[in-house]
Amino acid sequence: MKIKTIGVAVFGLVLFLGLWSYSQAKNSEIVLCVKHNGLVYVVGEGFKKTDCKNNDSLLSLGTGPQGIQGIPGPQGIPGVAGNDGLPGPKGDKGDIGEIGPTGPQGPAGSSSGVGIDKSRIYTRYSLRGGLSAASTYVIVRASCLDSNDVPISGGYMETSGVRVLSSMAIIGTSTEISGWEVSAESDVNGTVTASVNCLQID
Repeated sequence: MKIKTIGVAVFGLVLFLGLWSYSQAKNSEIVLCVKHNGLVYVVGEGFKKTDCKNNDSLLSLGTGPQGIQGIPGPQGIPGVAGNDGLPGPKGDKGDIGEIGPTGPQGPAGSSSGVGIDKSRIYTRYSLRGGLSAASTYVIVRASCLDSNDVPISGGYMETSGVRVLSSMAIIGTSTEISGWEVSAESDVNGTVTASVNCLQID
């Protein structure tokens, strides 16, 4: 008998919850019929029976008006920060920016260079003649006046038919003075002249 009563109670609870959900969804009254043995069945529109049988008890369930909204609960505790995500893919190269405005002109620099005293520059020449049709090869050197002087430039002059092969500065040694050297050849009669501009050093 105890088991039967528990079974009926459980069945009644499940049926009540189901009917309450149905009533909430339909927003209408639910009519139940209860037998003497505790069994419950629903009657009304949409069910097999529209009224209770003789000697069955009528039980009506309905939904009332919606209650007032409750007070919001307290805010929950913030969650733990998540781990950093993986780096995203490299973005496309941006467009070249516009050229900025021209900046102000800077202050003039100081002049600290050491100039050359032009009065210390002099020129020397050396003429070599005797070139002939025998295809003569000659070297002409124009030397500075002193072994301390420095050749800063040089050159040459030749007559028609003379072919100059080289023209260069020569740095002096213990036995030679610095100057300018020119090499030439010719198969005709002619001359070649070497020149050098030297800086006098005290």
